[in-house]
Amino acid sequence: WQPYLSEVYRTAAGSQPLVVAVAVPIRDEHGNPAGILMATYSLADLAAKFNSIEKRGWEGFVIVDQHGAVAASPEIRSQSEPVSISLSGLVGRVLSNAEGSDRVRIDGQDRFVGFAPIPRLGWAALYQRPASEALAPAVRLKGQFRSVSIYLLLIYLLTAAFAALLVRRQARLLAANQELNQELGKQVTEAKRSREELDNYFMLSIDLLCIAGIDGYFKRVNPAWEKVLGWSTNALLSRPYTEFIHPEDRERTALEAGRQAKGLDAIRFENRYLCKDGSYRWLMWNASPSLKDRLIYATARDITELKRTREALVVAKNDAERSNRFKDQFLSTMSHELRTPLNAVLGFSDLLREDRYGPLNEKQHRYLNHIVTGGKHLLRLINDILDLSRIEAGRLQLALENVRVDQAFAEACDTLHPLISKKKHVVLKHATPELSVRADGMRLKQILMNLLGN
Repeated sequence: WQPYLSEVYRTAAGSQPLVVAVAVPIRDEHGNPAGILMATYSLADLAAKFNSIEKRGWEGFVIVDQHGAVAASPEIRSQSEPVSISLSGLVGRVLSNAEGSDRVRIDGQDRFVGFAPIPRLGWAALYQRPASEALAPAVRLKGQFRSVSIYLLLIYLLTAAFAALLVRRQARLLAANQELNQELGKQVTEAKRSREELDNYFMLSIDLLCIAGIDGYFKRVNPAWEKVLGWSTNALLSRPYTEFIHPEDRERTALEAGRQAKGLDAIRFENRYLCKDGSYRWLMWNASPSLKDRLIYATARDITELKRTREALVVAKNDAERSNRFKDQFLSTMSHELRTPLNAVLGFSDLLREDRYGPLNEKQHRYLNHIVTGGKHLLRLINDILDLSRIEAGRLQLALENVRVDQAFAEACDTLHPLISKKKHVVLKHATPELSVRADGMRLKQILMNLLGN
């Protein structure tokens, strides 16, 4: 597996220029052949490349392919017909790996020609100069010195210099070819890495990724489809995707597909897809069409559990609202039922305190005060229960005032006196006189009663 250059041929693309094909092997991380990368270069590109290598010009140079056709020279054009040369058999010799120089007649003129093969490519390089130019220094020396030995020596030196120049240019050509191979190798490696990244994203995504055609068939799907729906890739690709859509959603899906056929994107579109076990799963779609390729690139996400959760939340909300209505109805009924007997108790207590039915002793007055105090407190609690909606809304207002601690503690103890006596407990009050706090008097008393009751 070595780099390969083809013979000169005319391509069918574009303006049909003369080109050569370049083939470079692709190797994996272990150095084993994995593929071949091919590209074409026009003869104009090759001529420009050689011209950049030879800064001082390269008149007289000719590069021929393995069949003797001219691949690069200052006179060749990409749009001309292929030119083959023989040079009295020199091309055949150099293509057979011969190297050297010779004197031949071309178009009736004597010319010196140097030639050498290009290793590994099967091509050859030739350099020609008219004999008059090559021998001009020798002719002048011959006229001056008439020395045949010097004349022959100059010819030898010229031939040696010409051969050295040819070898140097051949080395430059080989270096340029190696540089080209390295550049192609880098591009192949980068393209391979990018392709692997895209494939990994497509194959490892937990979302359902697909490429669909305008004709209604999937062109490619990722493995997430089989995990979610249970259908194999072949089953999904072999049938129109509308066959997998819930019958109630097909009309909506057809309308959305029509919008995409006009170049519009689909955003958060939802429909149901058939699973292999006969059930349906809700999918949410985002898709973008490519009208030029007649393809739709789409991603879908399974939102079945999300749908079920939303439905459960709606049911729970409705149940909570219904329970709240029942609660309000219950509180309204109970408050009326509680207030009626409580108002009677407070009313009769007030009558007893007025001594309309005979005088009361001190102990009876004290007990009657306990009944009145406890009844009023209970009535305030009932009023607070009726205002429960304001409490839940966080709008309960406190009546802040300066409250004496000893009085609040005494009222709480008096209200709980029957319970304390029944359990034979003793409550000692040690409140500092005149000690006041900024609070809601009824709430403070309720807190003290809860603490004592516990």
